[in-house]
Amino acid sequence: MHAESATLGDHPYVLIAPPDHRLAGDNDILAENLLAERFLAREQGSGTRTLMERFLERIVGGRSFNVIEMGANETIKQSS
Repeated sequence: MHAESATLGDHPYVLIAPPDHRLAGDNDILAENLLAERFLAREQGSGTRTLMERFLERIVGGRSFNVIEMGANETIKQSS
């Protein structure tokens, strides 16, 4: 089977917060600021959760962070 691929653009993963969140718009967020936050995530094994956890573990240097697990994307959207 012949296949071609083309990059359409970057696909960054981002942390999302309400526009009035204390860290929204801050480009220099410290690890300590992230440790004070609660993160909403899908179940263990979810690809986006794995990426989030790897990112946070790298940023916070092995310290624990607060994650609330939710079973559906819609539930996460409605709770934030």
